Amino acid sequence: MASVLLFIAVFGLYAPTLRNGFALDDPLVASATLPSGEPNRMTGALRPLGEYFRANYWYGNDGQRSDLYRPLTILGFALTNAITHAAWPHHAINVLWKLLAVGIAWWLLSRVVTPWPALIGAAWFGSHALHSEAVAGVVGRAELASFCAGGVATVLLLRAGFWSWFGATVALFAALCSKESAVAWVVFAPLCGCGNDLARGVACRWRRHGARALLAAVPAVGVFAALRAAAIDPDVPVLYLANPLWSAAEGTRFATGLMLWGFGIWKCVWPFAPTADYGPVTFDLAHSWSDPRVLAAAAVLLAWPSIGLAWLRRHPAVGLGAACYLGFSVWTSNVPFAIGILFAERLLFTPSLGVALVVAWALSRPRLRWIVGSLLVPWCIASAWVVLARNGAWADDRALALAEAEANPRCVRFLDKRARLHRDDGEPRFAESLWRRCLALDPDFPDARIEFALFLITQRRVREAERELLRALEVPEVRRPQRHMTRLDLSVLYERMGRNAESVAQVRQAWAEASAFDPVSEDLLVRAWRLLPPAELDAILARGERERPEHHAWPLIRAERARKRGERSNAEALYRRALRVAPRHAPARLGLGLLLRGGDEPQRGEGRRILEQLRDDPRASPFVRSQARRALGE
Repeated sequence: MASVLLFIAVFGLYAPTLRNGFALDDPLVASATLPSGEPNRMTGALRPLGEYFRANYWYGNDGQRSDLYRPLTILGFALTNAITHAAWPHHAINVLWKLLAVGIAWWLLSRVVTPWPALIGAAWFGSHALHSEAVAGVVGRAELASFCAGGVATVLLLRAGFWSWFGATVALFAALCSKESAVAWVVFAPLCGCGNDLARGVACRWRRHGARALLAAVPAVGVFAALRAAAIDPDVPVLYLANPLWSAAEGTRFATGLMLWGFGIWKCVWPFAPTADYGPVTFDLAHSWSDPRVLAAAAVLLAWPSIGLAWLRRHPAVGLGAACYLGFSVWTSNVPFAIGILFAERLLFTPSLGVALVVAWALSRPRLRWIVGSLLVPWCIASAWVVLARNGAWADDRALALAEAEANPRCVRFLDKRARLHRDDGEPRFAESLWRRCLALDPDFPDARIEFALFLITQRRVREAERELLRALEVPEVRRPQRHMTRLDLSVLYERMGRNAESVAQVRQAWAEASAFDPVSEDLLVRAWRLLPPAELDAILARGERERPEHHAWPLIRAERARKRGERSNAEALYRRALRVAPRHAPARLGLGLLLRGGDEPQRGEGRRILEQLRDDPRASPFVRSQARRALGE
């Protein structure tokens, strides 16, 4: 009965997320439709199974390059979207994964402690506020699925027989294809077997457990590594906004990574102020081993496994807990190598099981039971309360931006997002104050400076806007890899100020930037068409077709040029080529519809249908919809 109540309580904690939409990375990865209105290449519609194993994690977002590889996570989103494009089924699946994770945690805890402490430890794990991001954010499914698949592999490896081994191999492969850091289960699974032996008072059969884990790991890890190597781009730079350690000196990376590795233990113990993004200035980076924060973290990180080793035979749960936290979190700590993010609470989903093991052990000790139990009740209540509050914060991007700007006032990304929201809500003074606060925290944050400049243009403060854009160009390249976009904004501003020669010069300089084709800007391409000589535009298009041959922008611009010159058949072929890559692209549909309206009767009928669909498409811009209505004579 107690176990049933536990699962009901965990379900009740996260049931409110079923009302949520998509937030943060969800629209770019999990949603069937990108924010641009285009379908996600991998999750918008089901594709042949092999394509999911040949694409990186971010490929669905307009072919974005990445070194992340999670094909089963992406396939799961696509399967859900094949049934419905609504958000609630994604959230329901995450809640089910969470329930399964609690069940697996309970089983693992029961291998090394008695039943009641194991159940209470599972309740601690189930109510943990740090897990709210992994469950409430749809893309957190990578954490949930890799934990569950790795846990199933561990369960099966503790059983004898060929089919248990085979199932463990498949489960381990599934864990890796859900998230790469699941490789730690290869070591943790046999350690669980040894912990189970010691808890039962028998000799540790480490050779048996290690051999079975190795036999499962070799095919699973081998196939995964080969598939991943063929799919990813290992040379993709990491944005400074996501992880300033990626471009930092090795000493700074190691010291700061160690500090945050220790900070993760504190967050597992005290998760009552969660935040979805830490950014580059939430923490002051550690540049020396003598930093007290680094020394404190190092002391804790050394003490826990040392105690665990000393108590291994009598209290295996403590050592197993240390192995769990350290083994799973080291891959995301930035200590051995820099990863794509500085620190994220969702990355502690699996490592927090290590603390749950220590909690369950303490509850099993007669001298500690009542002390720990009396602390655990208010802890679980407070943690559950935080989870319920965070469910609402993850309702959508707007709710998250408003909540995060309050929860972490040093997170410049969400200060910038909140400023944009207040700008759109008609509160210019408050928006300006937020941008100024953001830029005071991080003067080299180019996105906020550019958005602030665009805001100043709407306030008719063009000289101030020019200064802000020029300052954005002075930002180190590691902070602003897409410099061509800043030059686009300057070109538009100079044209508005009547400085046409400078406007053209900015367009030329934009296309000379190393970043000009990543990402491709259709607005910049249109300005090149308008302002540059045909020979220069042809050179840009030819280079784009070499570097990004799959992009729809090149045939679209060629189609527009052909239509203007009266080359109807060539223009039609080019429009259709662009739409094969981006079927929902409104300007391409408008161009094709206008072209076909001037053709023969079948073409006129098709053109009318295209224009009618555009007229009624809420995702098309007001300008495109008005042009469609005008062409239809409405």
